[in-house]
Amino acid sequence: MRQRIMLGAVFLFFGVGFLLHQMDVWNFPQILGDWWPVILIGIGLLIIDRTSWVFSVILIIIGVVFLLERVADVNLGVFIGPIILIFIGLVIIFARGNRTKQIHKEQDINSFHFFSGADIRSESKEFKGGNLSTVFGGATVDLRDIELHEAGATLELSAIFGGIELKLPENIRVQVKGTPILGGIENKLRPISKEAATGPVLQINYFAMFGGIEIRH
Repeated sequence: MRQRIMLGAVFLFFGVGFLLHQMDVWNFPQILGDWWPVILIGIGLLIIDRTSWVFSVILIIIGVVFLLERVADVNLGVFIGPIILIFIGLVIIFARGNRTKQIHKEQDINSFHFFSGADIRSESKEFKGGNLSTVFGGATVDLRDIELHEAGATLELSAIFGGIELKLPENIRVQVKGTPILGGIENKLRPISKEAATGPVLQINYFAMFGGIEIRH
């Protein structure tokens, strides 16, 4: 709900801005050029929460540095890279385990975790799949209580400098394919029964870069 409102607000802001520009009410491109650091700070403040606060802070840092550069007429842009690297290093060293717990009953799971983690469980009775990504984080996804949609399901998994543990129910057909780049996937699923061999398929597509994915019952 919140993400939909935010996305709608962004389109509304740019739509009204360019509309007024075409009506010669104001010079919207010039306003964007002059005040984009403030806009960047505003976006960072809007999206800050427990699962994406690091990314939000990085946006705010970039906005603040360039805003100070404009106000003080000092070249501070060269310091952005080192400041962000120092910030990320401090987060990695001192950040405590920031894991959220989620229970889903919808047909889809869509979750992104950056420098954080999550314990996710789905109880969907018509599971269609979804998208799960972790960057410098980890997630445990428990799908043992799901029932696949009659047309099957597709689950996209991405682990970049992170890990994903996926727990699946017994006796469902699973197909796995993906791309490992200095990472990999470990499939610990047991053979299914003959009765389940004709049921719907859960297609798992994965991308693992400097990370790992484990699939088991």
